[in-house]
Amino acid sequence: MEPEAADRYTSGMRPVDKIASDIERRAGALGADARASSPALEEFRAFFLRSAAGVPAEVLEDVFARFLELRGGRGKRPAAEAGKWLASVASAFLMEWDGFAFTPDEWRELADFAALGSGEMDLETLNYVMALALEHGGLS
Repeated sequence: MEPEAADRYTSGMRPVDKIASDIERRAGALGADARASSPALEEFRAFFLRSAAGVPAEVLEDVFARFLELRGGRGKRPAAEAGKWLASVASAFLMEWDGFAFTPDEWRELADFAALGSGEMDLETLNYVMALALEHGGLS
């Protein structure tokens, strides 16, 4: 654990809160000018791929690619919110969705990510994510 990590975490935080906090913090630390091939970005990518155990790497790679698009300003969501978006997607796959306000299109996208991994993903996780998407208008 990093030296300042104890200052960021509270005793009441759940593990998913700590992961989401780390994802947001690391995404924010990349800065707007981090290149797609930079060591810091690759380290962050590796961290993210380890953050959602049980979710197929192919799914997490696609989620991370979408994060890079959002971070680059290619999407309806402001680039500054890309890290929060990524942390919220991770929280959904960890079956502890944080209540982030996804748009209907983002709910459909989340359902698509889950469907992509449906052959390898834990059934409970798949059901959780799909139920969220259905509840919020991401599935018709």
